[in-house]
Amino acid sequence: MALGIAVISIPEARIPFQHSLQSKISRFSVLSPEAQYEAELKHNLKKDPKPGSVLRLPTWDLNGKRLEWDAINEVLFVGDCNSCIRDKVERYIRYRPASASKLVLVVRMNLQEAKLIRKSIGDKVSIVLDSDGELHRQWNAFFTPRWYVVSAQGKLIQKMERPGALRAGCCGGNGTK
Repeated sequence: MALGIAVISIPEARIPFQHSLQSKISRFSVLSPEAQYEAELKHNLKKDPKPGSVLRLPTWDLNGKRLEWDAINEVLFVGDCNSCIRDKVERYIRYRPASASKLVLVVRMNLQEAKLIRKSIGDKVSIVLDSDGELHRQWNAFFTPRWYVVSAQGKLIQKMERPGALRAGCCGGNGTK
């Protein structure tokens, strides 16, 4: 017994399929790693808070002390990579001028790791524990370290637009595990 297969080719029936297939292929075109990175960065930057918008400021630091915000404040989100924090951020803290604005470090890790960071960098800066990552999400700190400048009321003055020198060699590049 032989099985026969008949293929009927109707050009008009193939056209919608070809267009559909072409649109799917173009969506999955192969991009270089650099182009993929830039596309993802551009997509995530669209979610950034705009200058002048008001962000929720943390209220308490790691030691349970109420944070007092100055007129101008630096907020540095560092994710959960404590080796990066110790190596990169410690240097940043050490060499910043004493007259610089207040610095608040927002870490995304467990309490024990955060206490090790506190011990390593001392009391020069306030540390805020963001173990669930909620502040990172609200501020759109999708790459770390990421630096922001805010007023005492939480008004965004300036932010780091692209990963920079603090990020170099940090946790595979994005500062999160």
